[in-house]
Formats: sequence, C-alpha cells, structure tokens
Amino acid sequence: MKIGVLAAADNWVVRELERVAGDEHQLIPLQFTRLSTYLEGTGASCFCSGESNQDTECLDSLDAILVRPMPAGSLQQVVFRMNLLHQLAEQHHIAVLNPPPTIEASVDKYLCLEKIRGGEIDVPATCLAESASTALSQFRQLGMDSVVKPLFGSGGKGIQRVRELPLASELFSEKEAREEIIYQQAFIDHGDSDFRLLVIGERVLGMRRTHPGNWITNIQQGATAHPHRPTPREIEIARLAAARLGASLAGVDLLYDRSGHPWVIEVNACPGWQALASVSDVDISALVLEQVLSEVKPGLPQAP
Repeated sequence: MKIGVLAAADNWVVRELERVAGDEHQLIPLQFTRLSTYLEGTGASCFCSGESNQDTECLDSLDAILVRPMPAGSLQQVVFRMNLLHQLAEQHHIAVLNPPPTIEASVDKYLCLEKIRGGEIDVPATCLAESASTALSQFRQLGMDSVVKPLFGSGGKGIQRVRELPLASELFSEKEAREEIIYQQAFIDHGDSDFRLLVIGERVLGMRRTHPGNWITNIQQGATAHPHRPTPREIEIARLAAARLGASLAGVDLLYDRSGHPWVIEVNACPGWQALASVSDVDISALVLEQVLSEVKPGLPQAP
C-alpha cells in the first residue's frame, strides 16, 4: 500500500514507519506547505504535494494518510489544509488518520475538553474570553492561580502560570490587543510529573514525564521520559477520551493532584511517540503502521 505521512522528509516518524514497512508498503513524505489542488469541469478534484513535475505526488493514489502536527499558518492556509483533508477522505475515500473532524476538535483545546469531559473524565476548570476585563473576572473565579495557554498550540510552548492580579491584567490586555482568545485553566498542583497515555486502536501505552523543580512536564520543554504501565483506570480514561473524539490514535495527557485524583488536561490527535518509544519495550511504530493499515477500506470506488 501507499501511505502518505504529512511531515518533513527527515522526520523521525517517517524513518520509523519506513523501517517497519520494509519493502511491503511505500511511505511517501508529504508537507502541508507544498499541498495543492486542481479541479476542472465536473471531474474529481486532483490533489498533489510538491512544487514541480519531478517531485509531485498525486495524493489521490494514496491508500492512507497519517497526519502529523500541522505547522503554523494563516487562517487561509489552515482552512485550505483542512478542506483538502476532508475532500481526500470524503470524495476519494482515502483513510486519513485521524479523520479531519477529529483533528479539528483536538487542535482547539477548549473544544477538545468540551467533547471529552464527563463521566470518568474530569477536566480542570477552563475559561475563554476575548476581553481582558472578562478574563480578569474569570481569573478571580479560578482562585487567582491559572495556567494561561495558546488556544492552538502544542509542546508546552507559550504557557505560563499566573498568580498575581497585575500580571494577569497586563498579560490579558496584551492578548486582547493582539486579538487573541484568552484561554486559562485552573492550576492543579501535580508536583513535577504527569503521564502521557498513547492510544493505538485498543492498545494503551504510557510513560511518566518528570521535570524536577518545574510544573511544565512536556518533553519539548526539558522533561524526562520514564517507563510506565498504565493502570486499568488510566486505560479506561484514555480509551474513553479517544473514543469521544473519534480518534484511533491519540495522546492523552493526564495528571494527578495531591489527593491522587486524575485529571485529563489535553488530547493530541496527531501525537508523536519518539520519547515513549525510548522507554518502551514495545515496537510502537509497528503498532501505528498496523493501525493505519487497518483503517484502509479496500474496494471502495474513487469519486467520479
């Protein structure tokens, strides 16, 4: 089968999937910034990746596409990229992992929490506002101890803990001036560690992330990965969160407060697994490739 991976050609994920695919399947590196489309008359749209006849890949010929994190872009670029994924999945019946609606929901942190919360899943008190004055009122509601994050973002970039009214006022005013949504969550004291649970179909793998003396526990921000075997409750929470988003591949970020209660902070529908693979005795890349292949529905006709 031909599997496209929306990531840089030298991306670790691409190399890993090429390793486990061997000669049985062809891996095609793709880049969001090189996508294009062409339509004419009543025929099906043609979707490509590349900048010349020599290096252009026709996406319509792919059996599946694995989507890695989308690079930053303008509103027009993001809308174009997501529309293209929708059309590939819906018109050309290409298996897109995860489906475009799932990716859209997970990229928006607030929408993601709205979809997964309830029942076995508790999420922190979370507030959004456009105006600095409203955000300040929300900050007080959160006990004047909140974590302010970009609404769209990953890897722990741009997040900060705010505990003082003057700092909150200054920060929120700056965000309002930049026409940004002010997204804040109640801070949960979890020490210097949390957990990443990786859902692959029905499998759930995990790692513990520690960052001594720092509450920000993203690997990209200097945290260290450690082996962790998910508990039955963690497995249930991770599967449920992924199912509510419609994700067959998901990274669920979970932490415990000082009383031992679990909280889901975010769910990533385009997760990597390099750090987890470094502390796991399971060939995670093989499981991911197996899941991608299982999503392909043979025999479906292409759009007319």
